[in-house]
Amino acid sequence: MLFRSAEWLALASQFSEEDRYQVWQMLIGHLSVLGNVMEPDAFRAAASSLLRPVYDDLGWDPRNEDDELTLALRGLVIAGLGIHADDPEIVEKALAEIEPVLTDPASRQADITKAVIDVAGSHADEGLFDRMAEAYPKAPTAQLQQRILANLASTRRPELAARVLDMAIDGDIRNQDATWVSARLLRNRHVRSAAWRHLRGR
Repeated sequence: MLFRSAEWLALASQFSEEDRYQVWQMLIGHLSVLGNVMEPDAFRAAASSLLRPVYDDLGWDPRNEDDELTLALRGLVIAGLGIHADDPEIVEKALAEIEPVLTDPASRQADITKAVIDVAGSHADEGLFDRMAEAYPKAPTAQLQQRILANLASTRRPELAARVLDMAIDGDIRNQDATWVSARLLRNRHVRSAAWRHLRGR
């Protein structure tokens, strides 16, 4: 599997000049799978090598000439760098912007809002987790509610994963969302073993 991972990364690196959203959506989707089989430091380095050049070209802030797909690509790459590469700059920016985004989601361009929630959720401490859990039922749209939920389930902390499961079981999460939120936790490589133990103990 390591050899196959190296082969895939070598192939993906040939797309460094690619600027189409659909291509990067596919690449990042495959990249996320490698996180389950690669050594963590090697995976983070590989993700950074693949995605950082794209981010350096696009930057954080939207530009006047950006079309819809460029805006979407920026958000996708920011989320990929923050979640898969643990890029310090990206994580710091997301954590700095999450409170304004939760207070007023429309204060940022929509793809930046999504990326900030994705990255901050993945790196949330207990205080931020509490803030996102508080924001979940108050979010102005169902789509934003689901995004916040998805990122509560992206936690890397076993104790917070247990709290998400408790929210799902105790009815704090709507029935139609509880199943996929629980499934997302059980696929989360950072906490899935702890989440399964907690679920079995309920």
